[in-house]
Amino acid sequence: MHKDQRELIIQLCTKAGMVMENAVTSALTLGSFDDHKLVQTLDELEAQSSKIAKLIAAARALAEPER
Repeated sequence: MHKDQRELIIQLCTKAGMVMENAVTSALTLGSFDDHKLVQTLDELEAQSSKIAKLIAAARALAEPER
């Protein structure tokens, strides 16, 4: 694996971790929200989850050996 490729994988995973941190905060405070805010936060958590999955998938694609 090339050094720059490895660095990009690390950056993608770092970004995924940052998104996770935001999601955790929202998920842990969900109980204190009114119904409207709760539904809104669920939508946001779903979007954040999708973003995390895409970042990890991109990192995985870079990490796979070239054929």
